[in-house]
Amino acid sequence: MNQILNATYRYTDDPRRGYSGTSPQARNGFAEIVIDGNKPYTVSVGPDGRWSWTPPADWTPGEHIVSVRMIDAAGNIGNPAQFIQVVDYTAPDAPRLLNMYDDQGDITGSFDAGRMTDDRRPTLTGVAEKGTVVYLKEGDTVIGSAQADAKTGIWTLEPDADLSDGTHQLTLVAVETFNGKLREGEPSEPFELLIGRDGAAATVISHAVDDAGPVTGSLLSGALTDDATPQLHGSAPAGSTVFVQYRNASGEWVDGGAAQMDGTRWSWTPPAELDAGSWEFRAGQEGSWSDSFGLDIAFAGSDALHATLTHATDDFGPVTGMLLSGALTDDTTPTLSGRGEANSNVVVRYGIAGEFTHSVVVTVGADSNWSFTPPALEYGVWSFAAQAQGDSQWSDTFELTLMPGGQ
Repeated sequence: MNQILNATYRYTDDPRRGYSGTSPQARNGFAEIVIDGNKPYTVSVGPDGRWSWTPPADWTPGEHIVSVRMIDAAGNIGNPAQFIQVVDYTAPDAPRLLNMYDDQGDITGSFDAGRMTDDRRPTLTGVAEKGTVVYLKEGDTVIGSAQADAKTGIWTLEPDADLSDGTHQLTLVAVETFNGKLREGEPSEPFELLIGRDGAAATVISHAVDDAGPVTGSLLSGALTDDATPQLHGSAPAGSTVFVQYRNASGEWVDGGAAQMDGTRWSWTPPAELDAGSWEFRAGQEGSWSDSFGLDIAFAGSDALHATLTHATDDFGPVTGMLLSGALTDDTTPTLSGRGEANSNVVVRYGIAGEFTHSVVVTVGADSNWSFTPPALEYGVWSFAAQAQGDSQWSDTFELTLMPGGQ
């Protein structure tokens, strides 16, 4: 579509939106209407200079460039009037809730719907249609609102007043002003906020500890470890009895017994060695469990312990984002990322034109993720590979083509 500088916008939700006007100079002539540069529509101008036009088919949603010009009876052509017709038939989609955040009390941070919080005005963040107003509602009552960013659609809001103790069933709805009219979209699926004074005392799994094998240390949720009996740690109200349950990827929750308490801190070790695979853990009491905590367990010789190089990130220039192997990029310092055993070392080698001429050692985080940003690279085709230090197997080669303009 061609562009119109300093364009005038018109808005409609009428599928047969037409145009009309009066042009005394063109009486007994013609009006010519062109949509998006296609074949013109022509209608007669009456002896009084009046004309009107209705499209023969429904407008498609979106933006359309419209050009209207008058042709008088002698065939003289006037200057065209151009504008952009915005056609939109639908109210905004339901907003999406991405995060809820508690910034009050002893324990703060993000929490899931249905979990207790002592923050009576938690911060909600999400995404909606750009520029719309997002309303937080309890039943039919609006209890908070915010405008979605005009470029990203991101919105953040807090309830206008403190929420009372107990369960609150809430929804989100987006409202826009279109063609001078308010249009309200469908509400989101309901979600629960559970407000209580004991919210700050909720049971939390903070980390695990790997004390087996050559690589040991603290583990965060999502980590890869070779410890078949990782010790879990967390916090809970003093005097609490904390129970732990666990399950593998396809199993049922298994009772793991009570954790050992030390003031407000607790620890727990599986009663038996866990098999290789993905495991989930949760702590608390029936009906009030913590967020799940995940660990992947793999043993010496397993392919799962080989380092991987999964993607790169471009944060330079007008186009940014994740890069997969084979991508083009204008970022001469792309950040390479992958996974390995938590707290281990990974060797990253790289070079241009198919030859590996550089290498560096990076430490894998407690969540099993690692990243490396090379010094500025010259334009060309670069190859990268990763290997767990001491391992004999390299990851699949990851290639990026660096060039001006990139993606």
